[in-house]
Amino acid sequence: MSFFGGTSASWSPQGNELFYEKWDNEDKSMSFMIVSVETKGTFKAGRPRKLFNAPQGVDIRFFAVSSDGQRFLTVQRGESGERPQTTITVVENWIKEFEG
Repeated sequence: MSFFGGTSASWSPQGNELFYEKWDNEDKSMSFMIVSVETKGTFKAGRPRKLFNAPQGVDIRFFAVSSDGQRFLTVQRGESGERPQTTITVVENWIKEFEG
């Protein structure tokens, strides 16, 4: 919960915190925020804290949180005019690699 706005909220793996992004007027950048929450009975939110500012070129609207809640996966935009490369590897019958 944020009294100052925020978007792209996601629950922590433990379910007791929310991660979200917010525009930081001081730094003129997107900030990655966290707030502790209680969901038993009445919903209660703690005081939001800024974790970090998004590095230049990183789009934190799309993120995933590791199972321990300590690492984040985000999307980094390519250079302007750069043609994106996409590689998809499909492995069929991969289970046979482990059979004796």
